[in-house]
Amino acid sequence: MIKKTLLLCFIILLLCMNIYAHKPIVIDGEPSSIENPYVIKDITVSQVAYHKATDGKLEIWLKFFGKENEKIKIQLGSPRLDDSKPVYFPAIAIIAKNLPPLTVPFTVPIEYGGQVFDTLSQKPEIFHEKFTGTYSWIFPTIEYILPTTGDYYIVGYLPEPQEGKFWIAVGEKEKFGVLDILSLPKTIIDVRNFHEVFPVGGILVWFWFVILFVILSLLTFLGAGILYLVGAI
Repeated sequence: MIKKTLLLCFIILLLCMNIYAHKPIVIDGEPSSIENPYVIKDITVSQVAYHKATDGKLEIWLKFFGKENEKIKIQLGSPRLDDSKPVYFPAIAIIAKNLPPLTVPFTVPIEYGGQVFDTLSQKPEIFHEKFTGTYSWIFPTIEYILPTTGDYYIVGYLPEPQEGKFWIAVGEKEKFGVLDILSLPKTIIDVRNFHEVFPVGGILVWFWFVILFVILSLLTFLGAGILYLVGAI
């Protein structure tokens, strides 16, 4: 009985992970830079970085290794907040050594260049992320062919206003581990806090139902065992 219950719960959690395509890289983390970036181990795996641009950490630096002629896909978005706050239009710069010079509102070493992608002229669409129960403004997917093999940086920022919130999603391949599943409640709460909505919502409600179901099943199993032992005395 208990094994079947745990197996059912595990299957439910796996189905939840398949709904939630993006693994979090960071959610409103510490300041980053070219010397201290957030590292993306596999750019093809579906992942997302949530960033709150404030004084002292206006940009977020993501680093990955890419191969020549490899196509990468990036989607930009910003949380849909209340009407008192603006829609944030993020931009990214894809940077590597020995690429053409570029103009950005932050310092880049002289040997680096790249390409800028902004969303100021684009019309965002509303996206409902059912897993977390949050709403975002999303922009068309960016596709970029890497010109050389080596280390690259994706630097996200807000052109105007410079302070605000946005997210960067990369990759398409879904890949989750046990730690990802165990950290689901915290991830959902953190993402919902980033979107400035009540912490409990989305699939998290069902997650707690699963936990409650497991606890009740355990108590039922233990209670039946105790009654059996009492009856045998």
